[in-house]
This record gives sequence, C-alpha cells and structure tokens, in this order.
Amino acid sequence: MQRRTGGRRRFRFGLSRVDVLVVICLLGLLFAMLMPATRSTRGTARRMECQSNLKNLALATTNYASANGGRLPFLEDGQFSWPVALMPYLDQAALWRTLQADPAVIENEWERSRTPLHLKVLTCPVDVFNAGQHVGLSYVANAGWGRFLADPKTDAIREAHPHSAEVDWDRDGSVSEHERRLTRATGVFWRVHEDGFQLTLDNVAEGDGQGSTILLTENTNARNWLSRETFDIGFVVGLNSTEAACVVGPLTCAKLTPHRHLERCFR
Repeated sequence: MQRRTGGRRRFRFGLSRVDVLVVICLLGLLFAMLMPATRSTRGTARRMECQSNLKNLALATTNYASANGGRLPFLEDGQFSWPVALMPYLDQAALWRTLQADPAVIENEWERSRTPLHLKVLTCPVDVFNAGQHVGLSYVANAGWGRFLADPKTDAIREAHPHSAEVDWDRDGSVSEHERRLTRATGVFWRVHEDGFQLTLDNVAEGDGQGSTILLTENTNARNWLSRETFDIGFVVGLNSTEAACVVGPLTCAKLTPHRHLERCFR
C-alpha cells in the first residue's frame, strides 16, 4: 500500500508584471492630472505676491508724500533712486541710514561676502533676472517723456540726453516754462531740476486724477535699485530726438519711439 503525504497547498501572494505596469500607469496618469493644478496654484500665488508688492510700494509712496508736504520722490535725486527714498516707509529705515552714511557700503559688502542684498518687496518672484539677485528690482516708476534714440531695424534704444523736462517742443531753440509744464504733465517721477520742482499728489489729482494715473509697474527692463539710469528704474515714452517737431495750427506734434513711430499731438 502507498502512503499519502497529507498537507495543505501553498499559495504565493504577489503582483505580477502586468499588475506593476498597471499601477505605474495609474500613478503616472494621476501625476499628470495633478501637475497643471499645482503649477496653476503656484503661478497664482506668485502673481498675487507681485501685485502685493506693487500695493506696498504705492502705499510707501503715499506715506512718503504725506511726510514731505505732498511731494513725491524724485526718479533719482543725484545720489539715489526712488526705491532708496522709499526705504524708510518699507520697514528698511536701518538700511536707508546705512546708505546715507556711506553709499559704497553695499557694494563693498557684496565684494567681500558675495551675499546678495535682496529686498523681496522690490522684486516679483517670476522675474528670473532679478528675483533673489543682489539689489534686484522688478518695478519701475512712471517717468513720462524721455529723449531717446531707437534703431528702427532692431528696436534697440539708448538714452540720447539725460532724462529731464527740458524738451523743446516747438524747436525754437529754448525751453519755455509752458513746455516744461507740458513735459512734466506726462509723468510722475522726475529728476532734480534747478527750479526745485517736485511733483505733488495735488498736481496728479488736478491733472488726470490719482485713480487714472500710472504710478509704478512691473517691467522686464528694471535692473538695479542702486542704479540711476532711466531704463533701470523708470519707464518712459521715448521722444526721438532726431525727429523735428511739427507745428500744425494749435497742435504741436512729435514723433515718438520706441518700437513703432507714433504720431501724438497735444493741444
């Protein structure tokens, strides 16, 4: 007689290759569905931060004006640009005092330690050129008309003359007070002038109105809050200094740059 060996069958539990492939495909599909939502949320947060920075800069500007008899900051005052002027109103009073005592201290420290001085309120997180960079700046001030030369083939622009309100609109060889007022009405931030002019909030209110006047904006040309160059800290509508103005009846016309030459007239 044969003896039967008793016992239970053994079963192996596990995943087959097909099961693994199915799981991988499902995980990949889920990841692909979640990624756009994550990017969208991140992009929305960054845009909100950019807008929040602009609001804080606008608030600092109005606080500056309130503390200075309604006068707005200069584009640059001969030593520093408008962002430096706003620092006491951006919770950066200590940095402002340091700069006033020794303007070279920032660059000297940068050369020594290579640690960037970065103020988050002055940069937009999506600005790849300036976010996190040493003295980076993403925002520019409304600087009105400027006299610039533009290459019609490449659109490259360079400053033909120092940015100022000294524009001879009628080409009579001199700049009248009327012409100076006309130029100043096109912008908000101007350089120091010998006549001591400094735009006020009342000037803005009496003109286009505070709610209809651009104060600051994001700009990819912004570079450096220690700079005093017009394109680094301000935006302008370029008046091509190589084009002669024309006078037609009561209208004074001038050709403008950059990009396409436009015809704009002022009564």
